[in-house]
Amino acid sequence: MSDVIDERVKRLIGSMEDGAVVLTANLRLSRHLRAAFDREMASKGLFCWTTPEVMPLSSWAASFWEERGPGPVLGSAASLALWEKTVSAGWPGNGDMGPAVVRKSYEAYGLINEYGIRLPEEIYLTEEARALKRWAAAYENELKRLGFLDASVIPSRAAGLIRKGGHALPAEVIMAGFDEMSPAFSGLVLALKSAGTSVSFWPGEDATAPGEVSVRAYESEDEETEQAARWARDVLKPGMRLGFIVPGLERYRDAVLREFSSELSPASVLPWAGEREVFNISLGTPLDRELLVRSALDLLSIGEKEAELDLICRVLRSSYFADGGSSESARLDHALKDDNRCALSIEELKSMAGRYKAASLEKRADAWLKWLRGSRQKDLPSGWARSFTELLRKTGWLSGIKLSSTEFQAHKAWNSVLERLSSLDDILGRVTRAEAAQRLAALASETIHQPETPECNIQVLGLLESSGMSFDMTWIMGCHEHALPGEPSPNPFIPIWVQREYRLPRSSSEKELSFAKAAVERLIRSAPNVIVSYPLFSDEKERRVSPFFRPFPAIDSKIEASSRLEDHAAAGLWGRLEDAPAYEPIPVSDEEKALIRGGTQILKNQSLCPFRAFAIHRLGAKAMPEAEPGLKPEARGRVIHAALKLFWEKVEGSERLKELYERGEIDGYVENIADEAMKEARIEPPFKKRFFELERKRLVSLLRGWVEVELKRGARFRVKAVEAERIMEIGGLALRGRVDRIDELEDGSELVIDYKSGKASRNDWLTERPKEPQLLIYSAGGNFSGVSFARLVPGELRFVGISKYEVLPGIKPFESDGNFRKKAEGKDWDGLMDFWKTALEGLARDFMDGQAQIDPNGGATGSESACRYCELPAFCRVAELLPVTSEEGEDERSDDDR
Repeated sequence: MSDVIDERVKRLIGSMEDGAVVLTANLRLSRHLRAAFDREMASKGLFCWTTPEVMPLSSWAASFWEERGPGPVLGSAASLALWEKTVSAGWPGNGDMGPAVVRKSYEAYGLINEYGIRLPEEIYLTEEARALKRWAAAYENELKRLGFLDASVIPSRAAGLIRKGGHALPAEVIMAGFDEMSPAFSGLVLALKSAGTSVSFWPGEDATAPGEVSVRAYESEDEETEQAARWARDVLKPGMRLGFIVPGLERYRDAVLREFSSELSPASVLPWAGEREVFNISLGTPLDRELLVRSALDLLSIGEKEAELDLICRVLRSSYFADGGSSESARLDHALKDDNRCALSIEELKSMAGRYKAASLEKRADAWLKWLRGSRQKDLPSGWARSFTELLRKTGWLSGIKLSSTEFQAHKAWNSVLERLSSLDDILGRVTRAEAAQRLAALASETIHQPETPECNIQVLGLLESSGMSFDMTWIMGCHEHALPGEPSPNPFIPIWVQREYRLPRSSSEKELSFAKAAVERLIRSAPNVIVSYPLFSDEKERRVSPFFRPFPAIDSKIEASSRLEDHAAAGLWGRLEDAPAYEPIPVSDEEKALIRGGTQILKNQSLCPFRAFAIHRLGAKAMPEAEPGLKPEARGRVIHAALKLFWEKVEGSERLKELYERGEIDGYVENIADEAMKEARIEPPFKKRFFELERKRLVSLLRGWVEVELKRGARFRVKAVEAERIMEIGGLALRGRVDRIDELEDGSELVIDYKSGKASRNDWLTERPKEPQLLIYSAGGNFSGVSFARLVPGELRFVGISKYEVLPGIKPFESDGNFRKKAEGKDWDGLMDFWKTALEGLARDFMDGQAQIDPNGGATGSESACRYCELPAFCRVAELLPVTSEEGEDERSDDDR
């Protein structure tokens, strides 16, 4: 750090040693100055010292009033609840009062008190301002009735108390880090001065020379954040302090956490690494985003009635709820989704837990259910706070879990929120369980939680939090013309002309420009070297650098990525990284052969990707099912197969089909078949009846359309088999499959048909890795004159296949199908059969030989990639291991696919 900056801090520390009270603009600066004081004392060789009095000015005023003032202050949660109650009472009965109205109007009330605003006669006010005036009067009457004061009046009340005299005051007060001060706090400072207290401002007139400023432009905010993190990694040396100032920190926060963690603490990606703080970020997040708190809120939000499955499963999956039974919870989670349940009650959850022998979960669900049944009466918020805590204990929340430092602080904040709920007894009175849970969730969402972390050498701060801070090097991020100066955002409940008159924060462009100018002057003096960056594009708009920084030189500098884990390992931060062994095949053993299941899907998956076949058929990997209203696609497919099976078992062939059609009995016949097939469908509440009828109508329409396709077949045929099981051996692999349908033609030959409700392409059969090999497998060794998909897609009902001669509508005989024969490279019918046999045997041998490399059919990306709909990307991590081989493009289909 520069000598000048050091000298400023040392002068302040000297005053703190002499007993001066330091009152700061924000909590972040208070922590920073206390840490600097402790470091200075330790550097002098001291083992103990008097803790200096350093705190935010607002905290000092509240503490002063609490100790000496004549009236208690209403807590923030109770104040907002009382304001909401007041606003609700005065809100039009048919209107919709959202939380934003409550929050913004209460902020306006606070500004009126803090800036000493006297609203004019109502004739000069907007409708919103007139409402605010009414609400403020009613709110103050309620405060008077309850005997409380609002926190926004405390600075001015404390100033009045000081002016009356008779109170012990500090001899010296230093105001640290204030760019500007509201009239209420200015009055407090004047009162201290008039009472004889020596008051000064730090750092005061800043004689520090501006640092050397350079400007960098990046394509996007993500690239800007990534480059800032890499720069920090490159330049940071022991003892050096780096500051990253971000005017729009809320927008950048997630990117900063991601990129700075990966660059500066790459070990954080390792499961065993634990917590290692290497940078501080000043902006907290709503408490309800903390996973520990979110799990509690989810659990408390569930009542006796059915809750959405996503909510139930989120509770089941939470590590804070598992109570050592994570495998039980995971199995039940899978079972519920596999059953396609969209909603579930706790009583049903208990029953399901018993059915799946999840004893621990069944016991906790029972306790949960009993608690809900005993919680139907209204109670005071304090009673609900105790009751909620008891429910969490009974259901095993946090049971047996060792909390990390961050989790411990989140739990502490959670208890504080429960205490704030308890403070609402006088405001809310007796409420229902659901109302109390909603109020608790609102309190958590309004609480900004920032875990305390050790003092770090890298600070990421917002514009306000950076006041009074100095560094060895500073990087100011996101400095485009719309971020600095920021756009005004006046409060809608105070007239604009009033806000401009009193110079309220964010009230006008002039006010924003003045604030930004003062902040920039401070920031360019915060370090000897200052980097300014901005994105060239943001929100799909082109950006230019802030006008404050246009006079400074622009440089083009990018730091290339390097192996962060290897660098840290080489530095000895943790053990040497292991080299992963080269890929080696794992052949199927004789003992394993009897255990392998999957039928023809084995060859399909081997064709799609060898690793996929290995994972599914040898490791038993399965995707987590997803619940959805109505029928899942696979369930709908089963119903269609069942309907067609019933249809052809009774119709048997072309002669009976034509007879039914000529007699006008097809429609009634199809209706009966659909009724019988729908017995296969299982649709869960709450939309069971409606969805059932829609699916039935869809099935009837599909069957009628398909009958029209079948009637176009000129030659006679007999349906020889439906859903026929076949056992085959290909390339040493025993396969068990089920053929959807085999037709016997007039010449005694056969036609194999496979029902397909998705995309079907015969061109796929001309590759050595056919993605849909089922038909080729079934046709192997048979006397078949054709193979075809029956494409069962509404609006696209047709046959897609090939045949020796004309047996199906829309399919040319193989010899006269020039387009297909050209792609088949001149093969005749027998040559095509041999090609299929060779391709299938190759896939089977590869599977048996243990070929399990990650090799997606169609490349790793693009519209034809086998990865596009694969459910195992997290298992194989294909995105990390393979380069992008193709771009996403339009679906290219040949004429026979359209």
